[in-house]
Amino acid sequence: MESLVISASQSIRYGWEAVKKDFWYFVGIAFISMVISGIGSNSTETNSWDLVGMLASVWMTCGTTMIYLLYQQGKKAEVTVLFTSVDRFLTVLGATILISLIVLAGLILFIVPGIMWAIKYQFVVPLILDQKLGVMEAMRRSDEITKGKKMSIFMFDLTMLGVVILGALALLVGLFVAIPVVGLAQIDLYKKLLAATPKVQTA
Repeated sequence: MESLVISASQSIRYGWEAVKKDFWYFVGIAFISMVISGIGSNSTETNSWDLVGMLASVWMTCGTTMIYLLYQQGKKAEVTVLFTSVDRFLTVLGATILISLIVLAGLILFIVPGIMWAIKYQFVVPLILDQKLGVMEAMRRSDEITKGKKMSIFMFDLTMLGVVILGALALLVGLFVAIPVVGLAQIDLYKKLLAATPKVQTA
């Protein structure tokens, strides 16, 4: 296994340089995804609209993650990929629900296990979309690539949270820049972890 030094600054630099290069492209993607993900958030009819909002959010997660993955591969995808990258939607939805329940259980019990499980399964969605894995296989692979690195990834995630907070403080407009920078930085880290962690062969 290769030694990997997790550097939030390097990943942020990658994300920032990408957004700076294709500024309106990423700002537009962030705007569209945030608007669609927010469907139902202001509705007083909580039950049905909460479900619609969750489905819209997962849909946009599929789309934005695929766009970031393709960009990392040197491909600038059409904005329509936000709406058409749904071939793995049900798999991502199932994974999202399962991981949310696992993390929630950990938070209810002792808080720390919930945080550790969230980090452990942090890369399940990109693995499903990038490697075409099923839910359980993606969870096992995410466990592999984060093993022994959870504290470093936790510090990385805190830095990403700080970037988003700074974006929100900039009259919320900064979120349209902060969100793609963070999304690209996360994919940068994911690809580095994937490259540094050989897949464990199972019998």
